[in-house]
Amino acid sequence: MYIFYLPSGGEAGRVESYDKTAGVRRVMELSRAGKRGYMILDVKKYVDLPTHLPARLWGSIVLSSPNKKNFKVWRETNMGSRFLFINRYHSREMKAYFAWLRRADLAAAEGNAAVRAELEESWGVMEERMREVGHAPRYVFDDENYKTREAEAEVALKNLNKMDVSHFLDVFAGSVEWKDDGTTHCLVDLVRLGVGDSEDCGNRPVSVNVREKMLAKLHEIVASDPRIFNPEHYATTNGLVFEILVLAALQRPASAWRLLQGARILDSGARVQRRSVVETVVLASIANEQSTFRRVLCLYNSCQPEKTIACEPMVLYQCRSVNYPVIDGFFVVEDHSDQVVGAEQERGAPQRTVVLLQVTLAAEHHTDTSKLMLLMKALRAQFTNWEDFTRDAQWEMIYFLPNKAIKMSNRQRCSIPRGMEVNAGHKDAYKFWNTKVWQYQISVDATVSLVRALLPKK
Repeated sequence: MYIFYLPSGGEAGRVESYDKTAGVRRVMELSRAGKRGYMILDVKKYVDLPTHLPARLWGSIVLSSPNKKNFKVWRETNMGSRFLFINRYHSREMKAYFAWLRRADLAAAEGNAAVRAELEESWGVMEERMREVGHAPRYVFDDENYKTREAEAEVALKNLNKMDVSHFLDVFAGSVEWKDDGTTHCLVDLVRLGVGDSEDCGNRPVSVNVREKMLAKLHEIVASDPRIFNPEHYATTNGLVFEILVLAALQRPASAWRLLQGARILDSGARVQRRSVVETVVLASIANEQSTFRRVLCLYNSCQPEKTIACEPMVLYQCRSVNYPVIDGFFVVEDHSDQVVGAEQERGAPQRTVVLLQVTLAAEHHTDTSKLMLLMKALRAQFTNWEDFTRDAQWEMIYFLPNKAIKMSNRQRCSIPRGMEVNAGHKDAYKFWNTKVWQYQISVDATVSLVRALLPKK
């Protein structure tokens, strides 16, 4: 334990070092003498935090991994504690750290092409390591640690077999609780999720390559026993399985062709009938395609995304975060047909339709304006062109339900939370939902094409 003294106390530069017991005793002496300070406690595995500290008088922060065992006792004895979640390093921070490690070579590279080339090659190696093990400096910038971590991840992936399919699916979807069990931390990263004024966290695959390997493992599971994902069996009792099944089926033209037919409008009685754009445009466009979408992207930390991108048509965006309420994914359709009229047609601009996707086992899936406003905030934060790209766009919400489930009978409501009835933002969100968003329901039948959608391409 270290105690640092501030200049205001007349002891600038003074630092005292103690073991844990003596350090706690010294802090209590200072507190009883009327001194005030701030404590920073770094949790170490198998080492209990001191509990008899003046936490209510002194400010304090506890640094820990997401393992709840590390801070369980501290939280119980300090009931007013607030959680703050910190993301792993951004790629820019990793590059800055690399530059600091090689600062002497950077200076030499100013006039030396060979040194500059070596630096660029070395950074390329670091980038490849980040694709493999994620953005943890201890594993990226140390050769032995990198090899160990890479091997640990391989073992963890091999242990996620079909006998543990529920746990694997939780890890894959980012909903598994982080625990220091030698496997989870190799595969997923904790992600900070700011939901309004509150703090929350979720998970995402630790790296690009780990996610690709998890997808390959998912294919192996399905290939070994397709019944796992059969809508007649497991998928009708596990919402996560059903979601993975439907979103995977949408990515293959053969299964998407069957899945997207028969969209039934959910009418409140005040609207005329209107066919969904997935029937009028998407089905026609995928008839002779090798894939339904140009590509598939997963969105995680939405309100504070690590990388902002431009929204593009016919890209399936899968939402892996509570910051994306209301939907499980979406894509944007561009209609270049003669249905586009007026000034937009004269400029050759297509009519865009934002197709929101919700996969559910429930006969009702109502929402509220707080969630809708959070969704819109997340989309604006994630996409650099969101406002322009969706200006004058049409909107659809498609609910996917198992064929044998109880069907939705009416439009799904978006209510205003109590106390927010006069709030302009909530009133606008309510009006948007009820006047702009067309709602449809699609029943997912027990066709083998849905299961086959998850199998590797031949």
